Amino acid sequence: MKLKGLTCAHEYAVAVSNRYDVLGALEDPVELWDTFKRETLQAAKECIGERPRSKRGFVSPETLEKIEESRAARLAGNQDQHRALSRRTGNLLGRDKERYARSLTEYVEGHLNANDLRPAYRALKKLRSKSPSRASAIRTADGRLVSDMDGQMARWAEYFGQLFTVDPPTEQLHTTGLQAVNFAPEKTQAMVVSRSPTAGPAVEGRLRFGGVPLPLQEAVKVLGVEVDRELRFDGHIKHIAKKASHRVSALRRVARFLDRGGKLLLYKAQIRPYLEYAALSWMSCAASHTRRLDSIQRRALRLVDAADPPDPPDPPALFEPVSPLDSLEHRRDVAALVVFHKAQVQGVPHLAGLRQPPRVATRSTRTVLTSSDAVEVPRSRASQHQRTFVGRVSRMWNIFTAAVPHIQEMNTQSVKLAANRWRLLKPTPLRLVIL
Repeated sequence: MKLKGLTCAHEYAVAVSNRYDVLGALEDPVELWDTFKRETLQAAKECIGERPRSKRGFVSPETLEKIEESRAARLAGNQDQHRALSRRTGNLLGRDKERYARSLTEYVEGHLNANDLRPAYRALKKLRSKSPSRASAIRTADGRLVSDMDGQMARWAEYFGQLFTVDPPTEQLHTTGLQAVNFAPEKTQAMVVSRSPTAGPAVEGRLRFGGVPLPLQEAVKVLGVEVDRELRFDGHIKHIAKKASHRVSALRRVARFLDRGGKLLLYKAQIRPYLEYAALSWMSCAASHTRRLDSIQRRALRLVDAADPPDPPDPPALFEPVSPLDSLEHRRDVAALVVFHKAQVQGVPHLAGLRQPPRVATRSTRTVLTSSDAVEVPRSRASQHQRTFVGRVSRMWNIFTAAVPHIQEMNTQSVKLAANRWRLLKPTPLRLVIL
């Protein structure tokens, strides 16, 4: 709101322009971005100020005060006081949540008695859990179905007990003269991959590393990619969307000082890599999450295509339209086809696990005869598996090889160009036929 005033806007523009003088002497892109971000935010803090965040929800002022005291104790290094305040804060949060739930139930009861259903159902949506636990029946070792919680806990304990029981070594490995690597238990993460809510409690406290029990995690991060216990990437998508959104906000603050080419270059170099890092590993996520990333790119492109300020006038060359960018799905599909070509045709050793067996034709048709490079599509019973790398790229590969001849003689660059031209002819989003 303050930027709508001419005085504040002029002061902010002057402060940003003065702080950008130090950017000319920097050459490292990482240092350039960090300096650019720090100076821009500092200028905004000095000229505009910070908006105080409103405290909402069921947390009482007393609990908020204890939270601040606990945080201050942690920053001061007082561990004993921090632990005591953390326990006290947990108790207060539980009390506040119970009081909040009780007030909602009384609210629902009152509206139900008055036959006023809309506010009652709205309050019920607040009361119910966002992720209700779903427990299905499992089989015991002799094939019997177990549906009760105690029986499932006992079965999971029996299963993991057999899984982690190994025979003692028959001989000792001599490590004299070898440089052994020491692993720290506090830097080791453990996670049970299962959708059953009883799998985690059955293993809790039984995994040890160097005599130290390993706590089970709901999600682990490997090389910057976060995956949860259900092999989903929802948390990772939310994280990269938040990081990219912050950078788009930084781009918006300086968009008025850059021409279209500069804004587009800044987006390609500093924002789009966040949206595409390890995309082939998390391409199985739901369409709602990929649409969230697409909205961030559209938001950035609106800044790129925004009209430049008329005063002072820019040279005509700066007003030339910027070529539209390919969609994120387009770029993911092209990258998937190129990687699959490396695995299937070039035979790259470290991609051997991605190779698929050739498709065996059950009848002789013109379609089969013109696609000798087609592969067997893995059978999918779940929509999530159809969106995985192998499930999606095998279907795309069969369509791509039928349309592009001589795929065996192409190198990586030729396949990349052919895949890009082929993908431009297809709609976005691309719906593949489930074979």
